[in-house]
Amino acid sequence: MHYALHSARTLFVVQNITMAFTFLRAFLTFSLGTAPLLFASGFSVRELFCHGVTLTAHSTIRMEASTEDTAITTKTRTSLAGPFVIECDSNSTHSIFKCTPIRKVNIDRETFSSEGGQAWAALHHSHRPENARMTLEAHWDGPECKVQLIPDDAEIAASLLSTLSRVLVQWSIASREAVSEQITIHFPREDEPCILQWKDPAVASSHLYNNIPGEMVEMVDRTGAVLGHVPRKLVHQHNILHRGIGIFVTKDDPMEGNQRPDLYTHRRTETKRIFPSLYDMFVGGVSLAGEDAFITAQREVEEELGLSCRDHLRPERLLQCVVCTAYNRCVVDLFVYLMNTKEESIKWQDEEVAWGSFVPYKTIEAAADRSIHRLAERGEWPGRYPPIQSSRMGKLDPEDETIRFEGAMEWTSWDFVPDGLLVWEAWLRHCQGDQ
Repeated sequence: MHYALHSARTLFVVQNITMAFTFLRAFLTFSLGTAPLLFASGFSVRELFCHGVTLTAHSTIRMEASTEDTAITTKTRTSLAGPFVIECDSNSTHSIFKCTPIRKVNIDRETFSSEGGQAWAALHHSHRPENARMTLEAHWDGPECKVQLIPDDAEIAASLLSTLSRVLVQWSIASREAVSEQITIHFPREDEPCILQWKDPAVASSHLYNNIPGEMVEMVDRTGAVLGHVPRKLVHQHNILHRGIGIFVTKDDPMEGNQRPDLYTHRRTETKRIFPSLYDMFVGGVSLAGEDAFITAQREVEEELGLSCRDHLRPERLLQCVVCTAYNRCVVDLFVYLMNTKEESIKWQDEEVAWGSFVPYKTIEAAADRSIHRLAERGEWPGRYPPIQSSRMGKLDPEDETIRFEGAMEWTSWDFVPDGLLVWEAWLRHCQGDQ
């Protein structure tokens, strides 16, 4: 893999990231003034976190030397809401959301054939400005902010326009060095301005939405960085990218190296409104606004399974992935809870869980393989094609005593929650070294 660095007069091909940043530091030190540089990359679809910088596939990033050091920064972020992939940019005077229809993004629609898969691919794609259907811009004049929709007759649902405008204002405020205690905001297609006291941002963000009842969560970019607070109701209504967690609950042993202990697996009750009677190998939940992912994991594993030994939840995450379906878009942090079965017992809620048990890892691998295969046969697999499979390929040796588990059921017919299978897909790719 090569990493190419261009300027008007220079073209260097650098063989690795360490050499690239060494060269970049020298170039910035001796270049003229603070003239912007263009970093042209040909990376695979993944992110590299180097010196606090996110480099994304096929992206052009504007970079400037800091007055104190040559650290590189960028405020460009990418998110999802409704039918749009949103590119976010900001400076001291204004902030911008460029909204491009996902269907207009040039992606491999054979690899990403589902609605969720196409949203995921669009999120990780470099977009062309001419494809943007509309732009939202927040401009400041002292304590007043005006949000403009360009063009002003752009086709967008009123509720989604209202929500994105309010997220843009919050992100714009976060980008400013100082904010007046009282601010006046003019929103597009709304007659009356919104006047806010910004002493307490959490309270003010709630007032932005006219105090819609319910929890506040965060609209985030694809790395999980916060753009603004949104009522949970609107997050689900507009399928906005937000933060969540997943947890492997292991039996007595850690998930380390090649060690794969039994995992707690459960079946949802048939009365559940969403995914009745489906299986899941994770405990999952949504992070509230301002809530650290680790705190979310502590809360969810205690609420769902009654497990409250805080030191059993490992603070380091296994991975972070983005889950996209037709109804849910979430940046998921995956953790491990190491349960000591001699000291703790699981207490699930009868209205939530119909059955649960620790299941051998290899059995979960094979069962998930089959569940993914069935979804793909029906054209309902939300992940990448060809559908991922473990080394088991859906098969187990029936004579293998290690596949037995308490309350054993016919694992070959288990259908798993699609969102959980997408986290499982990310986990398998992580283990296989394919991000």
